[in-house]
Formats: sequence, structure tokens, C-alpha cells
Amino acid sequence: MQKLAIIILAAAAIILSLGSCQDDNKGEQKSEVALVFRSTFGGQPLVMYDPAYDYVEGMRMKAQLFQFYLSDIELVAANGEKTKLSDIELINFGDDNNSQQASEGYVLRFKDVPGGQYDRIQFGLGVSPDLNATQPGNYAPTHPLADNYWSWALGYVFSKIEGNADNNGDGVFNDKLTYHTGADALYQVLSYEGPFMVPVDGSGYQIEFGVDLKDVLVRGDRFVDFRIAEDTQDHTNDPELYNFLWNNLAQAIQVRR
Repeated sequence: MQKLAIIILAAAAIILSLGSCQDDNKGEQKSEVALVFRSTFGGQPLVMYDPAYDYVEGMRMKAQLFQFYLSDIELVAANGEKTKLSDIELINFGDDNNSQQASEGYVLRFKDVPGGQYDRIQFGLGVSPDLNATQPGNYAPTHPLADNYWSWALGYVFSKIEGNADNNGDGVFNDKLTYHTGADALYQVLSYEGPFMVPVDGSGYQIEFGVDLKDVLVRGDRFVDFRIAEDTQDHTNDPELYNFLWNNLAQAIQVRR
């Protein structure tokens, strides 16, 4: 009996030891994942205010703001299991005031992401319907949804593009551009195929995205014509214009390999 008791205690000690090791291994199998978003205009780093960018048919543009919301950012494994990184984020290039800042991009960092292979990353472009039903007063001042709200529309502005245009080549950028887009019907999920290999040693992992503002404004032989007064501003009023911009934005956001 005494020998049996010793054996049982020894076995219990081994099991506890293995459990402890497994817990330690789980901790080691998590890494930080960084999502880096870089904006360009015609392939050049997008810098706010000062640089003038060539547009189409002799027009030029200076950008002042470019931003958009992403909801339900998730890594998806081969078996369909999802690892959520964030409910909502605002990708805002408005502070890129020089080429170095533009080249560094807008970075989101997520800690303690389980290591392993993920088949894809996906997120919703815009504010998901459940979050779009909330209001800024529901959030702390630093929260992504503490701003960009349309009280008249009872919802958030999903994306903003602002700037000035020179429409006749005289060097004077006196045509104000404002495109604010947002509505539940516009929300769509974007998915990007991997594989994405998050390391198990805690060394960190980075996924890079690029988005070219010119590709948002121009698609094939069609473009937003700044010379037409009605097309220089839209607050989700003209379906032809805002759907063109929104669908172009969805296509312009690409994973960089």
C-alpha cells in the first residue's frame, strides 16, 4: 500500500509538472502582430498639405485628409477558427506631414496573438452595423468612435477624403474637395489570402497593406472630375459618386507581399 501511495503521488507530480510546462508553452506561443498601412498617390508617398500630385487631364491635387474605419479585424485559420484582433480601428493618414511619416505608415499593434499559420486576414470596411448604431457619447475621448459622427444621419462617417484641386494648371489650388462616405448598406467584408505565419517564439510578425488614393478617385477611363462643381463635394448624397469612391477604396486596399 505504501509503495502504491508513493507511485500515485509521483504520477500526480508528473501530471502537474506537464500541465505547468504546457501553460508555459502557451505563453511562449504568442506574438505581437503589427498591421502597417501605407498610403500613396500615383505610387508616391502621400504627404498632406504641401506636395501637389498630378491627377488626370492636367489637373493636380493636394491632400489634406484621408482616413477610413476597419471593423472586426480577424485572422482566420484553415479550420475556420477566428482570432479577433480588434472590433474597430480608424486608419488615419492625416498626420503624414512629410515623406518619412508617409513611408513609415499607420501602424496597429496587437499583443498576445497565438502563433501558428493563418490562411487569411479579414476585416470590415467601414463601421459594422452594431457599432454604427452607437454614439460618440458611449466612448472615451481616445476611442476610434469618439468622433466622425453624423448626428443628422445617426451614424458614422466611414471614410473621409479632403483636399484642394488646381483644375486649370495655373498653380492655384482653390477648388475644395470633400468626400465623406458612410451608411450601413456600404459596409463590406474584405478578405486577403495568406498564408500568414505568426511565429511561436514571440519574435513578432508584420502584415503590410498599401492603398493608393489616386486609385480611389480613378478607375480605368472613369474618374472624379474636379472641374464639375457638383463632383467636388459629397456627403453620401449622390449614389453614383459615393458608390464609385467606396468600391474603389475597397479594391485599392491591398496586401503588400
